[in-house]
Amino acid sequence: MINVEWTPQLQIWQWFWQRGAGKVDETKFQEALDLLCIELSKMIARDGEGATKLIISEVEGAKSDDDARKIARSVISSNLLKCPVYAMIRTGEG
Repeated sequence: MINVEWTPQLQIWQWFWQRGAGKVDETKFQEALDLLCIELSKMIARDGEGATKLIISEVEGAKSDDDARKIARSVISSNLLKCPVYAMIRTGEG
């Protein structure tokens, strides 16, 4: 069973859902759907077996989305980042 936290993004989705199939601003709907998907992705990552922390990396100024993804993945998968984060958990600081 997945533990769902009721976030503002999920409240936005519920607001759209309760209004049925009536006319909806596509831009607002897409923004709400994007936020919902992001929040659900984070929840899945948090609920992963053995997961103790969720590390999110945001890259600005990359030449392309592909470059930004590569940079973010290299930072997050680095032991130079994971070790101190894990140490914070072990010492109760994080």
